[in-house]
Amino acid sequence: MSAHRYWIKNWRFITDPFLRQYGPIYFGDQHEPRKLWLAFDLSTQQLKSMTIDENLDIVHEASVHFDSDLPEFRTTDGVIHSSDDNHCVHAPVLMWIKALDICLDRLRINGLDYGEVIGVSGCSQQHGSVYWKRNSRSTLNNLNSSKFLSEELGQCFALYDSPVWMDSSTSHQCQRLESDLGGAEVLIRISGSKAYERFTGNQIAKIIETKPEVYQQTERISLISSFLASIFIGDYAPIDQSDGSGMNLLDIRKKTWDKVVPSSKIIGNISNYYVERYGFNDKCYVVAFTGDNPATIAGMSLGPNDVAVSLGTSDTIFIHLPHLDEKIKLNPSRNGHIFCHPIDQNHWMGMICFKNGSLTRPIFAIERSSRESRILNGDQTDVKRRILVSGGASRNRSVLQVLADVFNLPVFRNPIKESACYGSALIARWAGIKDTDSIGYYQMIEKIQNEFELITEPSNDSKQIYSLEMLERFRKLQNQIATENIDHK
Repeated sequence: MSAHRYWIKNWRFITDPFLRQYGPIYFGDQHEPRKLWLAFDLSTQQLKSMTIDENLDIVHEASVHFDSDLPEFRTTDGVIHSSDDNHCVHAPVLMWIKALDICLDRLRINGLDYGEVIGVSGCSQQHGSVYWKRNSRSTLNNLNSSKFLSEELGQCFALYDSPVWMDSSTSHQCQRLESDLGGAEVLIRISGSKAYERFTGNQIAKIIETKPEVYQQTERISLISSFLASIFIGDYAPIDQSDGSGMNLLDIRKKTWDKVVPSSKIIGNISNYYVERYGFNDKCYVVAFTGDNPATIAGMSLGPNDVAVSLGTSDTIFIHLPHLDEKIKLNPSRNGHIFCHPIDQNHWMGMICFKNGSLTRPIFAIERSSRESRILNGDQTDVKRRILVSGGASRNRSVLQVLADVFNLPVFRNPIKESACYGSALIARWAGIKDTDSIGYYQMIEKIQNEFELITEPSNDSKQIYSLEMLERFRKLQNQIATENIDHK
């Protein structure tokens, strides 16, 4: 008998050796099958998953923490710093695949009937790249459902440690890219960002130069998001427009670069591997996976009049850009990014990210964000109506009061803890109805938008204190500190 036996009736038994310790699981009486949407978030430190139902309520959750659940990979906070160069930061591809094996089983332990899943989507940490070895597509197309994914895909990569967003070892490649194009401003106008060390295009250039044998063996390069999507459809998945915006390669206006697809595009049905091994319906569709930042915008229900702030491992500010006006074209901000929007195909998203923000989180960074977000939005922050916050530090009222005072806007907290994973689940649900129902995305999530909790409002004197004059004074102090640091190096 198969090691992965399940009986889909009133009783279901799981006899997977990995799960045998839990014994039989009773799922109660079976009524009309529910409709569920499944999402994954492959972040820096863990793989998270959840399902939502037709009411957009979370039904199941599971996670795998890389350091504690997969100690054999010897990661610290999910990554490995090179002993030769601390600027080189990577993560084992096989660790991510093993985490997916475990997560799928944990969802089943938590009561998920995979036959009820209508659609699957997901997101991941941005900018990281995965290098598929030649002839790996054939392996993807013919996965053996009697084996774990980690067994089947273990030999499919030309590079087994993928560079991730924390890597900052490509300064030379960044300088050359900007020089070849005629300066940082030209690159910003094309791709929405200046050349950043963590961005995928510069990482690929470094691989070509320093590890030519890896590049010669490579059949396909995926972003981490499209790598995860590829495993679900059993074929190479396209890169979505929003995550593709973080590569220094995509023209964000023309949306031209290879075959990018909208973030809500259904890219195929789930691989037969999951039908045979886990009991998925063979009609279950898979939506393009995107980056964790674009997925967070979806999960936080960010509207045109909102500013979203994620306070996590890095502090990130998001705004909705309905158009790219002349100020952005002529005076691009070197400190922010403009990506294609994951929901509105003719809109964009502005983003400012402070690396390792939760470790330092100086007040001047928040004040600086206020100024830079005005630049990204063409000096139109006066139309913003509220700030939406999420992440671990969103429980800190002092931090939220500073945000309210600096932006002179009320602060609302997102009741959903895992915004990126939840956003992917929402995209998965919307992808299945957007072409047949007249309902728009913001109509679908209206219920969620009304559930945000008002935390604090601006102080009466905040507008006077955080004046343009004060911000200008603070910028001078900031530049003075930066100059002193350079002099002492």
